[in-house]
Amino acid sequence: MQRIIDAVRSEKADILVVGRRGRGLLLGSVSQKAAAAFVTVQGAFNWLVDNYQRLADWRSSAHRVATLLIALDELAARETPKDT
Repeated sequence: MQRIIDAVRSEKADILVVGRRGRGLLLGSVSQKAAAAFVTVQGAFNWLVDNYQRLADWRSSAHRVATLLIALDELAARETPKDT
């Protein structure tokens, strides 16, 4: 189990995070990792925003094709003679 101990050094006001192997991470390292994670999440949201129009176009095209296939199936069903 990972133990995280936060300690504040009063002299320099640096925050030290001790991980499972006892190696410390300074606040700068933690800030860089948090910033990198933020950029990754922001990029994922930007992909959706950037490609929304393409997704809407694809959905519209798929809907038109599905409607055409349904209409062709109904037409074929009407043209087929029923044995009753």
